[in-house]
Amino acid sequence: MSKLKDKDGEGQSPLHVAAFYGHEEIVRFLLESLEMSKKIFGDKPHPEVATSLNNIGFAYGALGDSQKALEFYLETLEMTKKIYGDKPHPDVAISLNNIGGAYYALGDSQRALEFYLDTLEMTKKTSAASHTLMSPTPLTTSEEPTTP
Repeated sequence: MSKLKDKDGEGQSPLHVAAFYGHEEIVRFLLESLEMSKKIFGDKPHPEVATSLNNIGFAYGALGDSQKALEFYLETLEMTKKIYGDKPHPDVAISLNNIGGAYYALGDSQRALEFYLDTLEMTKKTSAASHTLMSPTPLTTSEEPTTP
């Protein structure tokens, strides 16, 4: 998928841009894509089908339907676990993280925290320290740091 540049010069896929700008029709296209992937790969769990499920979840979340997003993220997690079994894998960590985000958006911060902690553990196990899930997020405060 091609990348578009946002105002900070960061690359964003057309999916992300369309979803963030409220284009509901993106969901219809993503659902069609999911159906095509299922026709190609059949009933067997496949990473492409999991990606389609995840993208639909993302689009619903960006459109403000966190409950629907959660449903697709849970289905994504179920599929990634079938694909990778008990082995730690970054795709499973991403699914866990997305579920945490959906629970957070729904106001269930305790449940979100559980999934975020699972994400952290899974990411550590995959030795993916350079993965974006492990990248430090800058914290902002209202106070300026003091110097000794």
